Amino acid sequence: MEVKIRNRSAFMRVLALGMFLLLVWAYGQLEWGVPQAVRSSVMQGRGKIVTSDGKVLAMSRDGKRVYPQGQIAGQLVGMMGATEGLEGLEAAYNDSLAAGQTLKLTLDTQVQASAEAALARAVPAHRGEFGSVVVLETRTGRVLAAATYPPFDPNQWRRYKPDVWLNRPFVTRFEPGSTVKPLVVAAAMNEGLTTPDTVYSTPMRRFVGAAGAAPSGTPWRTRPR
Repeated sequence: MEVKIRNRSAFMRVLALGMFLLLVWAYGQLEWGVPQAVRSSVMQGRGKIVTSDGKVLAMSRDGKRVYPQGQIAGQLVGMMGATEGLEGLEAAYNDSLAAGQTLKLTLDTQVQASAEAALARAVPAHRGEFGSVVVLETRTGRVLAAATYPPFDPNQWRRYKPDVWLNRPFVTRFEPGSTVKPLVVAAAMNEGLTTPDTVYSTPMRRFVGAAGAAPSGTPWRTRPR
């Protein structure tokens, strides 16, 4: 019995080692298995990503995908794998870029850099894990900046953890309710509809559809939040 157990244990170790090596091989094929000539051809034919002020955020050079601005708008731009975009605009507009089309953004690099600098000061000061900022041009709705902290350099994307790759302003859920409240109060005060001394009763309740109306005839039913 002891011999059988030892033999089975050795067999399981060999099997586990074989599976591990198979996984390593498969990962290697995904990362490095594409022939260099094919990869070079894909990169050379890929379109640029440029900003409204003419700065190049992504381009192909010598068969490689490079990001001349480094960390500026890193998460927004995203990065390339062997033959296709993996994150950010590189992934979202992969087909257009692969067809050699230039992607021109409304982004202003000076505004983007200022937003990123503000985040770099504010997030550590408030002991935050991450932060994001979006700057819009009110007349047109153009996105002038979409910044994320911690910073990310797509030229060296493998050095970062996946959660740092995220383009948080556009992929992370954000409920603006509490941040909008001061604007609502300010507007009401400006119109003379309320004062700083006015007290309001705001029970933590929410309305549900008429289908859930109470049998007493009340048109809406409320439930505690």
